[in-house]
Amino acid sequence: MEQVGIGTKIARGWLIATTSWKFILNHTQLLFLSAFTVVCNFLLLLSVMRYLFNHPDVQAAKKLSHFLSPGIVLALIVGFIILQSLLNNILHTAISAYTAETFENKPASLFSALTRAVSRIGTLLSWTLLSLTVGLAISSMQNQKKNSFASIV
Repeated sequence: MEQVGIGTKIARGWLIATTSWKFILNHTQLLFLSAFTVVCNFLLLLSVMRYLFNHPDVQAAKKLSHFLSPGIVLALIVGFIILQSLLNNILHTAISAYTAETFENKPASLFSALTRAVSRIGTLLSWTLLSLTVGLAISSMQNQKKNSFASIV
């Protein structure tokens, strides 16, 4: 295999970056999908926070700890993480679908891209759960490795 110099790598990276920016500037709807992703994540976070801190039972009890058992808090956190990851996967799939339609010389639209992404909700949910499980396992192994190293030192 041929060795590639650092200058060649930088030139390739620059070419990819400039080509990507030209594509995005010609298809500004992709920027809208990215901004939409941020807004959806923020609204999801606000809805969970609203439930936690503005629920009628919480207001009546005047104590958050009285209403929210550790199980409910854990379920809300896990649910939020799953929903947030699923939402990101759907919107990233929509961006990919929009790009694919453009490359195939088909008329690309946000609606068709989102429809195409949502039509694969089962696959995306499976991928979300798999990626979160693998990420949790890797994180757990890394923490275990750090803890075992710390006990030696």
